[in-house]
Amino acid sequence: DLRYRVVRDEAKGTVEGDDFVSLLSRAKWLSFRAERPKIYVPEPFAEMYVESEFTQGTRGFHHLFVRPTVGALFRLMEPVLLSVRGGFQFEALDPHRQLEPGFGFRLEAANLPVLSEGETKLVLRGFVDYFWASVGRRNTHTLRSTLDVSFALGKRFGAGVLLVVYGLRDEGRAFSVATNTTAFLRASFYGRRR
Repeated sequence: DLRYRVVRDEAKGTVEGDDFVSLLSRAKWLSFRAERPKIYVPEPFAEMYVESEFTQGTRGFHHLFVRPTVGALFRLMEPVLLSVRGGFQFEALDPHRQLEPGFGFRLEAANLPVLSEGETKLVLRGFVDYFWASVGRRNTHTLRSTLDVSFALGKRFGAGVLLVVYGLRDEGRAFSVATNTTAFLRASFYGRRR
C-alpha cells in the first residue's frame, strides 16, 4: 500500500495530507484446511508487517515500523477472513528501540460483492487490524482500517470511496482517531500474453 497526497491550504501553504508506505507478507500452511475445509479449521501462518513514510517527520529518526507475528487464519466465508496473531513490534531505526510483545486480530474481505446486475456491481474491499502491544507496560492499542466501496460500471470503469481509519491509545492517554476519505474514478485494463 503506497499513498502520498499533498493539500494546498490558503492559510498554511502546501500541507502533507497523506504519507504512508506499508507491506504485509504472509506465508500460510494449507494442509489442515485441505483435508477438512470447515470454518473452524485454521490455516497457521507467519506474517511480516512493515510500515514507513516517505518523509522523516519530527521524530528525529525515519519511521520504519516492523511487526512479525504468527497465528491462525479462519475462512468465515469466501472472501471474508479472520486471523488471530501474536508476536512483537518495534521501530527499527529508533536508537532507543524496544521489542514490544503483543497480540491482535485482523478481519479482511477482498472483492465481496454486495449488489450485482450484469456487469454493473457494488463491491467491498477492506480490513480492520487491531493489535495490543507492550502489554503490562505502555499498553499500546493500534487500530488500522481501510474500506474501499467500488461501483463497477462494466469491466473497464468504476467509481468509489476509500475510507482509511487509524486509531491509537498509548501509555494511558485517550484513544485518538484519524480518518481520511477519498472519492475516486477507476479505469482498468486486463490483458493476456502467451
